[in-house]
Amino acid sequence: MDPISEAASRRRGILWMLLSCLLFAHVNAIGKHLTFDYPTLQVLWVRFAFQALMSAPLLGRGLFQFMRSRVLGLQLWRSFYLTVCTVLFFFSLQLLPFADITALLFLAPILVTALSAPMLGETIGARRWAGVVAGFAGALIIIRPGIDIFQLSTVVPLGAAAFLALYQVSSRVVSRSDHAMTTLVYTPLVGVLFTSIMVPFVWQTPDAEGWIFMILLGIFGIGGQYALIKAFEATEASAVAPFFYSLLIWATLLGFFVWGELPDSWTVLGATFMIASGLYILHREQVRRGNH
Repeated sequence: MDPISEAASRRRGILWMLLSCLLFAHVNAIGKHLTFDYPTLQVLWVRFAFQALMSAPLLGRGLFQFMRSRVLGLQLWRSFYLTVCTVLFFFSLQLLPFADITALLFLAPILVTALSAPMLGETIGARRWAGVVAGFAGALIIIRPGIDIFQLSTVVPLGAAAFLALYQVSSRVVSRSDHAMTTLVYTPLVGVLFTSIMVPFVWQTPDAEGWIFMILLGIFGIGGQYALIKAFEATEASAVAPFFYSLLIWATLLGFFVWGELPDSWTVLGATFMIASGLYILHREQVRRGNH
């Protein structure tokens, strides 16, 4: 690829990543809004079901072709990790401010580095381990644990970050064997099955406004997934990964304009630690690849 085409592809990838983060921030904000009036399990069912339904027209006649997976078991585990992450995240929306929860999710890319040694067989150098430790320090600054470190408002969002990390690690593995669209098909599967079993017991018929927000939840959700796939198709992951942190900007703006929330100075400091450590780990990974 010539330098001009490569630069254009990188710009497209960055724009797709920014769009993906903007859409996911709206998904999370709409989810928080809906959980004030409807059971969390019902909101989760809408999130997964709409994504599954909208995948069909997006893939068209290639749907059944893309359902063939070379690593079906791992695809199902990946879908399970995302389901647990989403369940914990939506419950945490009722426990902490919107921007704080989003910031804690940035622990996930740092955990990916820690997990890549036992799960992917990668060698983690001392500098990247230092980045992991700094990322954990950032998370501790945000949650400011005292004697009651295992309180619900701490454990739930950290659990969401841990399962998001497992989801991301498994995404790396399945990408070696399956097409990106195959992964898109299987992503919501476990979530749809789990919530479809549970939702009849908690269902509350939405009013007109509720239906509008639930439809928007589904549209933004599939749009965010599609934009994320397009971002990684357009250029290398290392070029677009740093722009994932724009999610915190969108979350802060939405938290302020919708609920009047602003992150306090400790959250800003902790998020800065986590973002800096994530970018440093990414830099060290690029250096490591360049030396091989």
